Amino acid sequence: MSKENMNVAVIGTGLIGDTHIAAIAQVEGLTVKTVCDVVREKAEQAAAKHGIAGVSNDPEKVLSDSAIDVVIVAVPNRFHRDVAIATAQAGKHMLLEKPVSHNFATAREVLDACSATSQIVCVGHNERCQDASILAREIVRSGALGEIHSFRNVFSHSWKVVSIDDYRWNLEISGGATMMDITSHSVDLVRYLIGGDYASISSSLRHSAMPKAVDDNVHLLVEMTNGASGTFASDRFSPTHHFTTDLYGTEGSLHLSQLVMSGTTVAPLAVFSDRPLEQLPRALQENARPRFAAYNNQRKTDGWYLLYPPRRSSYVNQMRAFAQLLRGETPDIALCTLGEGVHNIEVMHAAYTAQNERRWVDLPQPAGTPWILPSYS
Repeated sequence: MSKENMNVAVIGTGLIGDTHIAAIAQVEGLTVKTVCDVVREKAEQAAAKHGIAGVSNDPEKVLSDSAIDVVIVAVPNRFHRDVAIATAQAGKHMLLEKPVSHNFATAREVLDACSATSQIVCVGHNERCQDASILAREIVRSGALGEIHSFRNVFSHSWKVVSIDDYRWNLEISGGATMMDITSHSVDLVRYLIGGDYASISSSLRHSAMPKAVDDNVHLLVEMTNGASGTFASDRFSPTHHFTTDLYGTEGSLHLSQLVMSGTTVAPLAVFSDRPLEQLPRALQENARPRFAAYNNQRKTDGWYLLYPPRRSSYVNQMRAFAQLLRGETPDIALCTLGEGVHNIEVMHAAYTAQNERRWVDLPQPAGTPWILPSYS
């Protein structure tokens, strides 16, 4: 089959699997041929909802189908390892939903298995695929902020978006509640924006308010190989959604707001610079709305430039970029590679060690360092 038209199987038809199915319907060159869930009733419901003929509750049978070119892995975290390795061995291209796996050791096993194939593998960190994130990265890479030395990220997200019985709150299946579900997004986004790897981690992981004893109040302090340092604060008890990232450089600052406009933001993306607009990168010039203030009876910009990029679906953006990769094209978005996804899990591992031992932890940790979930009771 030509790479211009590829058949897709979606394995796992929960919240995110359903979201991927809807996104694929908007991407030229990809067609969902089969939906699969070990609970057949769920697969049948997803197929009926989206008008898909192929239904299965047997991932092995799906992976043995020569008509399937691409697999979307959207099963609960603990099962990522088995399905991803089987997909690699079957010679299928793959979009593996984040996190790569429920712990670092099995994430490494996925990396090793996929490294032995020539198939395209990406990890579904969709927050880097938000239009505002894409523009923010372009501005950072232009040098408009100078050298970035500091950042802070806040991600508040109500646990009530899913049932209290959802697998996300079962730490043996998820590998972490707030950490794996949303802090992993934050860790990936900052690295996507400013580059570098994570070098050292300290953490405070607590249970504060959720009905189950899980990590619902997370704080990380990190240092990076590029000299930047910063903080991540994530929670699952806030009743509102709030996802912001601030970058501080030697020549400017940037404020990025994901999800929704909150009471503390004035634009999805805002950049401060002492430079006049005509000296800033084209991407900023074409999107900016300067803020003005009066100085000595003259109307001048106050240095802040407000940007309002589109708010298209990050999942559709991600799938379009993935389709470009499958066609051998250079994608419009730098999707999360499997290696980057594994590094994100390495940060989670170091944060757990830091919490358990109450110290700074350098990356990489010594081989064989155990993955021990902190106690939140």
